[in-house]
Amino acid sequence: MRRTMRNATEVNVRLDAEDGHLTLEVHDNGGGVSEEEPSAGGPLGILGMRERARLLGGELAIAGALGAGTTVKVRIPETHPVMSRDLPRLHSHEILR
Repeated sequence: MRRTMRNATEVNVRLDAEDGHLTLEVHDNGGGVSEEEPSAGGPLGILGMRERARLLGGELAIAGALGAGTTVKVRIPETHPVMSRDLPRLHSHEILR
């Protein structure tokens, strides 16, 4: 992902709490990724992000097109024991854009 974001001039980050889940979405306007790159295992950074999401009962999705940027989206349950014990509760309106 670092390779792709290196060419980005803009990165948008959104965090939402909805339907008992937290969703974090990061989109850049960099070089993008091919459809097979994320699903082929890719760099260890992607594997690490997938594993962390899975450990929290969530999922990670990566989408993009060459030359059109990349979107990384992680969705985890709000009520995971680690989340409810160690992190403050945030609402999307509290996040500065």
